[in-house]
Amino acid sequence: MASSNLWQSLLRDSSVRAPIPSTQVLLLGGTEVGKSSLIQRWQGIKNPSERVQTLEVLPADFTSFHVPSEEDPSCQINVWSLNTEKISSDLSFLSLAIDAEKLANTVALVAVDGSKPWTIKPTLDKCLSTLHSVVEGKLSNLPENQRSDLLDSNRKHWLSYVEPGQTSTASLVKDDELLKSLPEGVLVHNAGIPIVIVMCKSDTAPEDTVKADFVQHTIRQLALAYGAAVCYTSSKTGTNLDVLKDYVLHRSHPDVFKFTQVPKLVDRGAIFVPSGYDTAALIEQSLVGSQPRWQKSTTFEKFIPAPVEKREDSALLHPEIRVDPNQVWLRKLEKAAGAGLVDLQKSSVEASRRAEELAAARRADADMRKGEKVDVKTAATKVGANFDRLLLPLT
Repeated sequence: MASSNLWQSLLRDSSVRAPIPSTQVLLLGGTEVGKSSLIQRWQGIKNPSERVQTLEVLPADFTSFHVPSEEDPSCQINVWSLNTEKISSDLSFLSLAIDAEKLANTVALVAVDGSKPWTIKPTLDKCLSTLHSVVEGKLSNLPENQRSDLLDSNRKHWLSYVEPGQTSTASLVKDDELLKSLPEGVLVHNAGIPIVIVMCKSDTAPEDTVKADFVQHTIRQLALAYGAAVCYTSSKTGTNLDVLKDYVLHRSHPDVFKFTQVPKLVDRGAIFVPSGYDTAALIEQSLVGSQPRWQKSTTFEKFIPAPVEKREDSALLHPEIRVDPNQVWLRKLEKAAGAGLVDLQKSSVEASRRAEELAAARRADADMRKGEKVDVKTAATKVGANFDRLLLPLT
């Protein structure tokens, strides 16, 4: 009898319990970062690379699916996937994707490409700042109490974070404690919604451990400023895909979905840093240590430079050829032809003059030679006559 009453009570409670609101996910990232593969793996597709290629008309895509859960068998996730390389800098499509009334159940994911580490910081700088500006504009349209609740929720989560397995202090954080200052550099930009920096293709990250740690150091420093979590994933190997999904559900509905994953900092390809765990001191201790491996003044662009593309049609091999318009070319041709005719006439006159001078010189030389021959002959005649006289007998 008691068992029957228990089942009736459970059925009655389930029938009157309000359904869990849908989780709203904003997924930002560039072309071929791995956004589609991530969502498809969440949907149960094991080989995302085999998906049918379609023509992308808009820089935004919407996907809705259900995730089986013990708390709610029909938990729904709505994902707006935005290609940040194909939309303007103000991300107007992002503004259209955000419903101000659903910000309490919204989580933003900023995806970066682990196979192209030189793009990571520029992508984060653009997406994080723009996301904050757009969400801030949405918050301004809400009543003061709703706006304050969202901002305080982010702050409260950070201040009350404890590792899974320890006693939570979330309910012990009082309103006056929210006014106390956070550690330096933490949650400088409070957007009012949870943010996760997702490193896709973590299995293709740099093999150089120093460069890998420098990239992680940069990501975690930026995450501190926005109060964001960090999660390295791989759709190819399945690394941290379920961890990320569970964390998104937990942050969108913290009272419904519990989260038991502890931070992961050992495996460079499977890093997971939940919001509220990290500090500037911990980042320096875990990645830099007592023996700095890079100068503090080293810039990301200098330490992780973009590769130089080698092209066969280099400008050194094939210099640029500029072609004049037709009318300009014809005027130049006419001018050149006129100049050439004048030069030709001058050359012809000069050649005639030199030919005449040469002919005169030859004639003078011939006359001189002829005169010399006559003189020699006369002298020879005189010598011969004198010689004949010498041969006559004496009388």
